Amino acid sequence: MAIADAAYPRQRNDKDMPIYAIAGCRKEVACSFLFLDGECMDTPRFLYKYMPLREEFFSNTMIRATPARGLNDPFEMQFNRVQVRDAVQALAKYFNAGGNSCGEIDDEYVRGQMEALEGEFDNLGVISFTEDFDNPLMWAHYADEHRGMVVEFDMSKPLFAGSCVQGEAGARMSRFGDRFPSSAFEFPEKVRYRREMPAFDRSEYADPDSSNEFHWRKFSRAILFTKAIDWMYEKEWRSVVELCEADSIASDDCIHIRGVCDGLDDVELTEPDVGRINVCFPIGFEMQDDVGDFGVRKEVHHLSANSDGPVIHLFRVDPAAISAIYFGRRADERECLKVLKGNRHLDHVERIFKMRVSNSEYRLTPEPHSKFWR
Repeated sequence: MAIADAAYPRQRNDKDMPIYAIAGCRKEVACSFLFLDGECMDTPRFLYKYMPLREEFFSNTMIRATPARGLNDPFEMQFNRVQVRDAVQALAKYFNAGGNSCGEIDDEYVRGQMEALEGEFDNLGVISFTEDFDNPLMWAHYADEHRGMVVEFDMSKPLFAGSCVQGEAGARMSRFGDRFPSSAFEFPEKVRYRREMPAFDRSEYADPDSSNEFHWRKFSRAILFTKAIDWMYEKEWRSVVELCEADSIASDDCIHIRGVCDGLDDVELTEPDVGRINVCFPIGFEMQDDVGDFGVRKEVHHLSANSDGPVIHLFRVDPAAISAIYFGRRADERECLKVLKGNRHLDHVERIFKMRVSNSEYRLTPEPHSKFWR
């Protein structure tokens, strides 16, 4: 059995189920997709997001996209000349077979492709999810040492606010649609864990599935969704978004950012701290914003790149996709509960838990949060 085949999600209501269930176990799924080698992966019905405790999340449901170049694994987004050269050669054969000559492939051409891919990846952000809500290591690493929370998302519902049907009737609802060319992957996909880095010396690992597909799509997917086997305990799924599409961008204050937003009454400017500025765009702003290189979002994103301090990109999620909240063992969630209870868009969230330490096992268990109902 391949290593990736062994990682299946634990069922929410089956606490006796082992962390790694045998292949073929029954589980709720939201949708399916194929990896480049033909392996089918079902998206679990529920995915989980570990995060610090944030009151504002319950009044304005936004989650952070980490710049792809800023992830905590030094191997993330890294590719080398051999990988790009092999992919270029495979793509050349593909297009030549279709009657389209690609010309000479030399070192300069390969170097140019590498620079183009690096520029593409510089604009990408990663939103990470996982299959489990009760992993003690994840609570320690990503939820402020058990003082944070885990949000459960129902993946059968649109994840991002403002999603609609784009393209063919019956298509999955999407916020961003198919951007060509783009290396973004709006819908969460499973990270594959390997000891070897992706190779592109076989045509099926690089060739587009159709003439309408961005020809670097498979290459990007392999780089974006492959990690070292040492990270397997995270059982990660991730959405890859374009940072310039963020609904909120926080950076160092900048007169030029203020100038771009001047006169836009529906764009909210706030100063969260001294010397900082936050630009928040309303739902549906992209319908009125210029979709070209001179759009307000893209200009704010471009200007924020000059910030000496951290740049924070937040994306608005659809409250309807939130199905449960798990507060950490050490969390002080009283204020969060007040905000949650006061948000009518979260009235449907009735499954609220507090994580407890087992008395007999090294395991965290969820208990219904009775304080919320008093």
